[in-house]
Amino acid sequence: MREDVLTSILTQLNGTSADIEASGIISTDGLMMASVLPAGMDEDRVGAMSFGLDLSDPATYDGALDEAWEAIHRAVEADGGRRPAQS
Repeated sequence: MREDVLTSILTQLNGTSADIEASGIISTDGLMMASVLPAGMDEDRVGAMSFGLDLSDPATYDGALDEAWEAIHRAVEADGGRRPAQS
């Protein structure tokens, strides 16, 4: 039930901008709680790549976000999947 509500919210979020290709809610231990991802994007892999990112600290947010995009880009390219769009 909770996952359905979260997925509905993420679907609405994705619909607010053409720049949003995917969204997800990931627990602090890297488990995907809910997601709206493009076909072929592995939910477990996205969760694992996001594990350990603590973007709640404004001082580290920008640098961590850049590093995260680079890591996700390399992983997706290595996997032969779609390239995420950086905003």
